[in-house]
Amino acid sequence: MAEREMMQLSVAQLLREPVGARRSFRFQGPMEEGTAQGEAGLLRTKEGVLVSAHVTSDIRSVCTRCLSDYVQRVATAFEEEFFPVIDIETGKPVVSARKEGDGFTIDEHHILDLTEVVRQYTLLAIPMNGLCKADCKGLCPRCGANWNERECACSKEDVHPAWEELRRLWALPGER
Repeated sequence: MAEREMMQLSVAQLLREPVGARRSFRFQGPMEEGTAQGEAGLLRTKEGVLVSAHVTSDIRSVCTRCLSDYVQRVATAFEEEFFPVIDIETGKPVVSARKEGDGFTIDEHHILDLTEVVRQYTLLAIPMNGLCKADCKGLCPRCGANWNERECACSKEDVHPAWEELRRLWALPGER
């Protein structure tokens, strides 16, 4: 299995082989949001190259509780078919039955670039409410102190008047 520093691979030789030919490689590379590394299997199809990949990305993120910056590891897998824009034998543009803009392409130099597909699948895999750590204490609602870094002098018993009615409804009958 070949190791690639970038997320690009020349598939010119694979495109000359019969349907069913396979390749595999490891890759790593930068993304706008962080870095990614993974393994990909390539399968020659009738129209292009099917890529099956497992990717681990380290993404710069912001904690939803304490608003601190942190790096989050995101794992994802995908299977996408890439279609050539130039015929490998004739050098002429490929006429395909698929719609324009549908799917990923192999460029005119027969380079398959995983950067965009990895970016899209990674963004979809990021948790909506990411935390810098599982036991993140968050921010003080009164003074804004990061409770992971220090305690503040604010009373934790004070309840905003808007929440008092809800607290009364949740209280046990003897506590009302």
